[in-house]
Amino acid sequence: MDNNLTQWLEAEKASAIKNMSKERKRLALQMLFAFPCSVAVLFLIGYLSSAYDISLGIQNIKYGVIIGVICEVIYLPFILRDTSKRYIKFIKKELHSQLTTPGEEAAFAAQMVDASTIKIKHVRDKNYEEWVYITRDYLFKNYSFENTCLVRLKDIDHIELKTEHYQLQFRPKGVKTIFDLSPVHFYYRGSEMKKPDQTLVFSSPEHRDDVMKIIAHT
Repeated sequence: MDNNLTQWLEAEKASAIKNMSKERKRLALQMLFAFPCSVAVLFLIGYLSSAYDISLGIQNIKYGVIIGVICEVIYLPFILRDTSKRYIKFIKKELHSQLTTPGEEAAFAAQMVDASTIKIKHVRDKNYEEWVYITRDYLFKNYSFENTCLVRLKDIDHIELKTEHYQLQFRPKGVKTIFDLSPVHFYYRGSEMKKPDQTLVFSSPEHRDDVMKIIAHT
């Protein structure tokens, strides 16, 4: 493997591990409170539903313990999982799909480790970090270390900016969540695809505009 690519992948893995550590702390805190909360809630249900009979509330504690144990079992795999390895797999898959000509992978890696590479950090939903890397010929974006997108800027024919509206309804006539995404559709020169060759999705138009301004002057 090219030395520059190895260097860059190691740096990306280190960033993923750092981000993973923050996520583990958050999940561990939730896991810590899951057990006592389950016990307390089941006690109160028994106590209040029996017209303040404390004995029934105490009897319900065993169900709270069972639910608490289930919560711990559910949380544990998420705390122990190594998302950094998964992230590196996403990167390699994206590189293989986009860098198809001989020597292009080495050219990409050389630009990514160059000091002139522009790095933009976005924080989504107060928890997830998204990074955009912009070089002379490429744009690389990760999605919270769960997905990646690589755009060959040198091959772009035209770009489409859109705003898409999404609505989630958690139950019939229940709580609705409406949110917008700001995708960028990239079309390559000479491409025979009828749909965009690559699509970059941003959680806000402001983030998207920041990146588009830099691309325009690259």
